[in-house]
Amino acid sequence: GGEGRVRATAEIGGRDVTLVHLHFTSSHYGIKRGYDLREKELETIRPALDTVSTPMIICGDLNDLSGSPTLKGLQEYGLRNAWWTHGSGPGFTFKKGILRFRLDHLLYSPDIQVEKIKVDRKADFSDHYPIIADLEI
Repeated sequence: GGEGRVRATAEIGGRDVTLVHLHFTSSHYGIKRGYDLREKELETIRPALDTVSTPMIICGDLNDLSGSPTLKGLQEYGLRNAWWTHGSGPGFTFKKGILRFRLDHLLYSPDIQVEKIKVDRKADFSDHYPIIADLEI
């Protein structure tokens, strides 16, 4: 399965906000198998997401492209993809050889405002670049 899932609720500006970090399975098992595994991982976390009644932020290495079944499944919770709403350019976060993909995502509830979002291409501690975003709750 995936390498990590963390859910926490934090009080931010007097409001409870649910923060979810996900690290879904990569496609190193094969593209089709990767899609299938990530969809199964989404199904295992749905019960936890179904109980959220606060504004929510989901972020992490989802190892999936925008428009994938997994990302569409997360967006069924009314979440928006911060790169699509406030990013500029392709926003590639994965860098291995000549491959360039946006596999890391930040999804947020409509009552959260994104001030700005960028990919930090100076970071050199992973094969993924981190996403940095300023959010207003």
